[in-house]
Amino acid sequence: MKKLLFASLCLIVGACQTDTGNTLKTVDDTTAQKLEKTLQSGKTVIVGDVYFEDRYCGGSSISMVNVATKEHQLIANGAVVSLGLWKDTAVVKPGTYRITAVKCGTSVVKLGGNWADILVGTDKLKKALAPTFSVKEGEVRHIGTLRISVIKKETLFSNARVIVTREATTPEAKARAQQALAKIGRPVQFTN
Repeated sequence: MKKLLFASLCLIVGACQTDTGNTLKTVDDTTAQKLEKTLQSGKTVIVGDVYFEDRYCGGSSISMVNVATKEHQLIANGAVVSLGLWKDTAVVKPGTYRITAVKCGTSVVKLGGNWADILVGTDKLKKALAPTFSVKEGEVRHIGTLRISVIKKETLFSNARVIVTREATTPEAKARAQQALAKIGRPVQFTN
């Protein structure tokens, strides 16, 4: 009975963690100047969206690793507290990146690289299935929509099973990103 009540509360709390509107912060003049200097130094500015099923996750984050250098990066969107990070954006080196974790509210989906996956032998499979993207020097890129989809619902005896896919940037997300990043002075590149 306690487990059933706890699961119901988790569903209620989890449902409150999504939002119907995108909270991408509009870049002000000061931030635009800082980002432009960063772009001139050869780095890239990236943004992305996280959805749980069909609902936008306002308090989300995307963790990624540069495949060549193994450097870890993070995009913190909306209400996520991030010390020392750009809000809603990440400044990264050019290269290919693999998504390592996606957070929506209090739910985190890890996509390989942790000790539990290595121990049970699922690490290579999770890494192979994890979404990837590539960025070039000096570009402003929307990496697309990362969607968390439930493929098996949680029961009393097992956890839910989910999959994370990267989809082309939606027209709505394109409009929001272009508006929010307009002061940078470079066009936003989008995934197909």
